Amino acid sequence: MKRRGFTLIELLAVIVILAIIALIAVPVVINIINDAKKESLKRSVQTYLDTITSTITKENLKVKYNPDECKIQDNGDLICSENGNELNTSNGTNKLVIDIKGKKPNSGTIKLKDGKITDIINLSLNNTMFMFDLKGNIVINENTQIAGLYDENNNLLATWDELVSTYHLNIMKNYDRYTYK
Repeated sequence: MKRRGFTLIELLAVIVILAIIALIAVPVVINIINDAKKESLKRSVQTYLDTITSTITKENLKVKYNPDECKIQDNGDLICSENGNELNTSNGTNKLVIDIKGKKPNSGTIKLKDGKITDIINLSLNNTMFMFDLKGNIVINENTQIAGLYDENNNLLATWDELVSTYHLNIMKNYDRYTYK
């Protein structure tokens, strides 16, 4: 007599084998996805920095514009200075507009020399901090979390600067008292 189908033991064995394969495969797939997200963020930061370099070069053709430091504003545009003096752009404002598609970093400082970026400090994009490594490559600063208020799932609710500006929070010099204006 020819047998049709599987016995319960055979079916359970197949389910156990599939579960073991899933336990091995799921973490690998999650790591691949997370690595792809990190690389995408790095490429976005590199595109942003390349755009800054070309924008400063174009601005320098119009007016003398050779900043040594630029502060990233919350909308991704820059306020640049040379030797501590704020620079004005060719349109008469102090804001250097960085025109790229997609999300721009919302905080950080960029150091420059002769129109070339030499360092990035606390550059933040999607709540991830970036810096240069010793070879000048963009890397994620794994040891830094943006100062601010987080919920129980570690989602940023408000940055420290937003808290200070919204609630006028002042920290006293002894660091153990907080006052509100």
